[in-house]
Amino acid sequence: MSTLSAYNYSLLSVPAVWVLGISTHWHAILLSARSKEIPKFDNVAPRQFCAKVAELTKASKDAREFLRTEAAQQNIFENIALYAAAVVVGNVARLPVSYMNKVALGVLASRLAFVVSAEFPSTQLVGNGVDVEVGQICYVKTEQEKYTPLRSLAYLASTLLTLGVFVKAGTNFNKALY
Repeated sequence: MSTLSAYNYSLLSVPAVWVLGISTHWHAILLSARSKEIPKFDNVAPRQFCAKVAELTKASKDAREFLRTEAAQQNIFENIALYAAAVVVGNVARLPVSYMNKVALGVLASRLAFVVSAEFPSTQLVGNGVDVEVGQICYVKTEQEKYTPLRSLAYLASTLLTLGVFVKAGTNFNKALY
């Protein structure tokens, strides 16, 4: 029996996605604490603080990164309810444990790729002598328009995995009812 079939980790993936989202927010707070370009995070009025930082984006790379980090966090929290519902529906429909675990791993991996903010050494990714810093190609560190489709692909992957659970669960329910 494979590890993916031995235990159902899918329900545990929902809090894991939440931790990823809140960690992204904490990264933004840490960025504001370390930056000389933007003020320290205002926990009394965080949304107004984001608006204040938005005014600094033309001159400040840190302000742009802060806003992208907060946007990534908001995106995770905006989509977590749909994902949690898919996990519950998939388990109620008795979808195979290995399938649910693969979806959970896929969603976590694509969400992690969506928000990755680590700076890695340059790595030959594209070929033809083009070096791309791995940490620069997704949401938080993306400063160039040409890399934003990678972020969209990571988002789309997690969304399609989530919606796929509903489709597969619906098929299972229909087989059981008719």
